[in-house]
Amino acid sequence: MTASNPHRRDTPLHKTNPVEAPTVRFGARAEAYARARPDYPPAAIGAVLEGLGEPAALTVADIGAGTGISSNMLADRGCRVLAVEPNPRMQAHATHHDNVEWVTASGEKTGLEAASVDVVTCAQSFHWLYAPGALREFRRILRPGGRLALIWNVPDERDGFSAGYMRIMREFAREAPRSLWAMPETAASLKRSRTFRGLRVLRFDHAQSLTWDALIERARSASYTPREGVPLEQMHAALRVLFDTHAQGGAASLRYVTEAHIADLRTG
Repeated sequence: MTASNPHRRDTPLHKTNPVEAPTVRFGARAEAYARARPDYPPAAIGAVLEGLGEPAALTVADIGAGTGISSNMLADRGCRVLAVEPNPRMQAHATHHDNVEWVTASGEKTGLEAASVDVVTCAQSFHWLYAPGALREFRRILRPGGRLALIWNVPDERDGFSAGYMRIMREFAREAPRSLWAMPETAASLKRSRTFRGLRVLRFDHAQSLTWDALIERARSASYTPREGVPLEQMHAALRVLFDTHAQGGAASLRYVTEAHIADLRTG
């Protein structure tokens, strides 16, 4: 029997697990996170940087950088990236990149100098932040005319395998607040903000090919899935049935719609 939820179902994520958040959240899952979380569509990264000039001249603060998935993609374009991540264990599993400098700090208090970055990105992380405090901090560190991009990979439940995966995740992550399943909804605070203008929401198709072992790691990287015992065994069994139903050539494709919420700092 599943334990009762210690949080209200609509609890904002930044208020959950207050003892361990944010410095150790995901810490026990960092290795699985680094190996099994998807990257982002190159077109989405291109849209974030579009119209800002030569990437090599840009400084990007990647907030909640995790294991550096988005940071390295930005760095590959030539940007100088300040990867802001409060969890040292997540940082430890990042792949080194010469253009990435790690900063141990939260998204609400980055410690970066005022007006020091051209772009702020939050890839799969903004929903963990206290939105009003984070947006104030982003305004402080952005240079005039700077840009903010909030990015999420959202499983595309029009696809059978992806819908089945999310059904299993919801079933075995019953302690999760409702907001965990509606991450892009947290971008509503950006729409209401008077600090940013020109909000556009772009969507891109994306897919992640997963072997059986990779699927298990993908599920284990999620913050609220069981870590051990009978619930973990039951989750594995459900995923096995799903995988065997949909896999071709030893792999199944988890499909996403990647949402990029992009706005520019209002000046004047």
